Amino acid sequence: MTNNQHNTKYQPAAMLLLLLLPGVVHSTSSTDPAFIKECLDMHNKIRAAHSAPPLTWDARLADVAQRYSATCPTGHSMTPGLGENLAGGYATATEALQAMWDERQLYNWNDPKFSKEAGHFTAIVWRDTTHVGCGMTDCSHIGDGNGNHFGNSFVCEYTLHGNVEGLFPQNVIPEGGKPPPKSDQGPPGSPPDNNNLNSGEVSGAPAAATARPWGVVAVTVMLLVWGFAGVLRR
Repeated sequence: MTNNQHNTKYQPAAMLLLLLLPGVVHSTSSTDPAFIKECLDMHNKIRAAHSAPPLTWDARLADVAQRYSATCPTGHSMTPGLGENLAGGYATATEALQAMWDERQLYNWNDPKFSKEAGHFTAIVWRDTTHVGCGMTDCSHIGDGNGNHFGNSFVCEYTLHGNVEGLFPQNVIPEGGKPPPKSDQGPPGSPPDNNNLNSGEVSGAPAAATARPWGVVAVTVMLLVWGFAGVLRR
C-alpha cells in the first residue's frame, strides 16, 4: 500500500508495506550493537555508491524510530523536523533497505524531482542528510482479517531530512557519478515548515534542514521584554 503525504513544500515518498505470514519475523532493539551496525553499514554502502558521505548513528533518532515502530504503524509519524522511511514485512534491516535501494530503477534521472515510487531511495542517498536512527518491531500478531499477518515494522528517522523540491540534482547522484560543483547546485530549497519531513518515507518524511525553534523563542522573549517595558512606562 502507499501513503502519499504531500504539502506545498515537502513531498514524502510512498511507504513500503508487505504482508508476510507469521513465523518469519523477529523483533530488534534500536540499542542492539549488531542491529546498529547492520543499519549503518547498509545505509553507508548505498550512500557510497551514490557519492554521498556516510551517516552517523543518532541514539535519539533511534529511540524515536523504535517507539514509533512499536506501534506497528501503517502511515507516517509526521514528526516535525525529521525524515522518515517505513517498511513492513522484511525479516532484516538489510532486506528492507535493499528494497528501498531497488527503487533507484524507478527514479527519473532525466527529470530529478520527488517521486513517490522512489522516495525511500532518494531519502537514503540524500547528500545533505547526516544522521540516522532506526528501530524494528515484530508486528506479526496484527492481521488484515484475511489470514495475512504483518511482519516486522522497520522505521528509520533522518536529519537533515531530504526529498526537498529544487535540491534533487545536487543531493541525488547516479550510481558512480559525481556531485555537481558548488556553483552549479542551484537555489536553496524551501525551508522546513515543521510538518512531516524527509524520509522520507518518504515518510521518507522529507526535510531540507531540521527545524530550529530558536527564532520563535527569540521573538517571544523580545515581545515579553517590550510588553514589560510598556507596563513600566505607564
